[in-house]
Amino acid sequence: MPRKAPPEAGGYTVCDMDGKTVAGLGPNMNPAAPPHWSTYVNVTSADDTIAKVAANGGTVYMAPMDVMDAGRMAVFADPGGAALGLWQPGQHMGAQLVNEPGTYCWSELMTDDLEGAEAFYKAVFGWDAETQGPEGPGRYTEWQVGGRSVGGMMAKPPTMPPNTSFWGVYFAVEDTDAALAKAQDLGASVLMAATDIEPVRTVRAHAPPRPEILHPLSAWRAQRARTT
Repeated sequence: MPRKAPPEAGGYTVCDMDGKTVAGLGPNMNPAAPPHWSTYVNVTSADDTIAKVAANGGTVYMAPMDVMDAGRMAVFADPGGAALGLWQPGQHMGAQLVNEPGTYCWSELMTDDLEGAEAFYKAVFGWDAETQGPEGPGRYTEWQVGGRSVGGMMAKPPTMPPNTSFWGVYFAVEDTDAALAKAQDLGASVLMAATDIEPVRTVRAHAPPRPEILHPLSAWRAQRARTT
């Protein structure tokens, strides 16, 4: 359920489920940019991390700033143009509920430069990259911290415009088809047909009906692995 933040938060809305914070909604700070979902990475120091961003070819969109006593934030783009946020927690640690139906479960970078992105995020965050599959459309990389997967990366499909690398956000749902149907009823447009990715998930991508949207809002459904 949406919950308005204090007026000094500039129109920010906190989204709760079962009494726990799951996401946030805020006014678009750049009128030229389409509505989009953003991923924020938790860091110890936003200032130190943004310095690494600049030193490794990234572009700083928003320098570190305090958000009342909630925390300190910054926004940047990697060398490929994909935007990402930084969050240095204060009183607000971030999402209190994840990986449950109706909540955030995964972020995924789609880029034209897989090797460049791997080097950049290793330098900025210390992420390791575990890649599976052959070169080409079947190749997939999982970002890892301490051996735990925290996100993904894949080559941007050739059907997408060039120079539009981006981070996509996934939300868990109990039933992908039902969730997608409801989204369409609310005005969403299908960007990618249902695709089974063995053995654990089915995804459909959708977004509000605006042609300039580049960040898909995706639905993810965990399903029982097929035994052989």
